[in-house]
Parts: sequence; structure tokens; C-alpha cells
Amino acid sequence: MKDSSGVKRILLDANNGDFKLSQATFDVTTAGDDDLIWSSDFNAFKITDIVTKTVSIASGARTGTVTVAHGLSYTPGFVAFGEFSSQESNPPLIWYGLVSNLIRVVRIINVSTDATNVVFQFIQDLNQSAIDVDFKVYLVREIAS
Repeated sequence: MKDSSGVKRILLDANNGDFKLSQATFDVTTAGDDDLIWSSDFNAFKITDIVTKTVSIASGARTGTVTVAHGLSYTPGFVAFGEFSSQESNPPLIWYGLVSNLIRVVRIINVSTDATNVVFQFIQDLNQSAIDVDFKVYLVREIAS
């Protein structure tokens, strides 16, 4: 397919199933890998599941643990984003909020994953009042080698 300036930018090869998208001004049929935005030949990750969880840290406690059972037949990779109160999501799972004019921090201190679960351990700063933090986990798998 050509873009509005007449440059071939999208390739879907019916013979081998390749799909490629070139950068602006580069003909996708002759572009090198560095000139492509995306190629089915590149290593890529596919989102296999999205899980939403809440970690609850009790009053007087500093840590909390959440287990995400993934139900996959392999140990997945993952990306996680969190939300503290009404603030925007902040990778890498660090949240800042104001409590009694003090900055409050909640962050991940450990993550482990195996054939059945991804386990997140959280810690909060010295302000030890109860807190709930929502986060979203994107489980991924590699689709090309």
C-alpha cells in the first residue's frame, strides 16, 4: 500500500505471511530493518492477558503482597502499571500522594514469576496508615524468535 505521497509503506506478503511497515519516505519493499517501524520478522511481544488487582496494606504495616494467577502453560513476562488515588498511572509501580502534607510513596520491592503465578511485594514509606493501590498487569509472550 502507498501513502498519500505515493511511497510504498505497508507490505503484506501473501506468499510468506510477512507484514512490514516502513518509516515515512522509505519504500517498504527495499527498506532495511533500521528503516522499518514494524516487521513480523522482529521479536515482538503479544499481550496474552490483562489482570487488574488491588494491593491492600493494613494500618501499621509497611508491606503487602499480591499474587496474580496467570493460568498459562509457561512462565510469562509482564508489564505492570499502578494507580494511587486519582492520579495517573505511573510505571514502574511507584505512586506518590499527599497525606497530611507528607509525600507518600508505595513501590514494588520484589517480583517473582513461575509457571502458575506472578507475585508482587509492595512497600510503603514510613507513613503507615492503611492504603489500597490498584494496578494492572499485562502478561506477555514472545511471538517471534
